[in-house]
Amino acid sequence: SNHLSWQWVASTFSHKPYFFNRGNLERYSDGRYCDGCPSANSCPFEGSYDQLENQLFAPMPSIRDNGNDRNRRDRRANNRQQGKGGGNAALARPKR
Repeated sequence: SNHLSWQWVASTFSHKPYFFNRGNLERYSDGRYCDGCPSANSCPFEGSYDQLENQLFAPMPSIRDNGNDRNRRDRRANNRQQGKGGGNAALARPKR
């Protein structure tokens, strides 16, 4: 980050997420946030950076990858074969 820049905090202009673990939190805050924390025994920041990265940024299935695209394509193809049209009606040629 740049000196006195909030870009680091907001992680703007970067594709990399910024996160921290408990070790760094204790190290750079002299333990002031962890000493009286009610979640100290089950700290969500506990773990290595690799563990936290896997937990926070686990690959998620695509919201569009649910198999409906194939069914939609099949229906469109069937409609075209049966002469039910398809595509944009405003751009369709008139039937003769």
